[in-house]
Amino acid sequence: DRFDLTEDRTPPTLDNAIAIGTYHDDVAPQTGDYASGTSTNDTSPLLQGTVTGLKAGDRIEIYEGTERVGTAVVSGGSWSCQLTGLTEGGHSYRAVIVDAAGNPGTTSESFDLTVDTLNPVAGDVTVLDLYDDVGAIQATIGQGGVTDDAKPTYSGTASAGVVRVDVYDDALFLGSATVQGDGTWSFEPVAPLGNGPHNFTAVGVDAAGNEGPATTGWAFTLLGDAPAPPAITLVTDDEGTVQGSIAKNASTDDATPTLSGTAATGTTVTVFLDGIAVGSTT
Repeated sequence: DRFDLTEDRTPPTLDNAIAIGTYHDDVAPQTGDYASGTSTNDTSPLLQGTVTGLKAGDRIEIYEGTERVGTAVVSGGSWSCQLTGLTEGGHSYRAVIVDAAGNPGTTSESFDLTVDTLNPVAGDVTVLDLYDDVGAIQATIGQGGVTDDAKPTYSGTASAGVVRVDVYDDALFLGSATVQGDGTWSFEPVAPLGNGPHNFTAVGVDAAGNEGPATTGWAFTLLGDAPAPPAITLVTDDEGTVQGSIAKNASTDDATPTLSGTAATGTTVTVFLDGIAVGSTT
């Protein structure tokens, strides 16, 4: 019997184009499509690209260095290739059009990504301050302190490798702060906090989306609006022969009369005599 074959050593013509556009990361918390030169914690990302001028019998092969690591699935002018088992560190890929005889043709530009699955560690994020810049008293809010600032500034430093700091109020995610070139970060809530107790923590996140442990909580209480003014309802004389209630603008021989009145529950009332504080009560 006759056996026929055709020898073909001619590479595919270069009237086509191929490119690697992005890779898809589906590992939380940082999922989506990412460009060349970025980092990922996904050890099996999906490489994605475009192609034009593909002819019958042509296929797309993916190479890392000289090693073929996969063959792409083509749909129209797009293609994708599932990578698996990527090791920690940098990787560089090329997409090559190969004809039916196995001749390589048009090659894409290199596409680089870095696999990083290591989480930031305790101490990579440090909280230095929680600052109140509202009202008459502006200062650091101490641990367990009180404030009238509904948007206090939370700030600190981060180690190299941490690119952002996520801020939480207990379990509620408030937002993120970008770590600056000098290693500092600063966060102010977009929406005002509600009155009552709060507990801020900070979580470092690296470029691949790996999250570190939360910092120790910074607890404080937002008091909100100023309390209603107190009222003096009674001044009592308990010295000498004439004792009892002292009328307003009246005289007394009691050098230490007792003042009483009303005020908002939980507030501290300070009594002033001619502009000088002479005592306080709750």
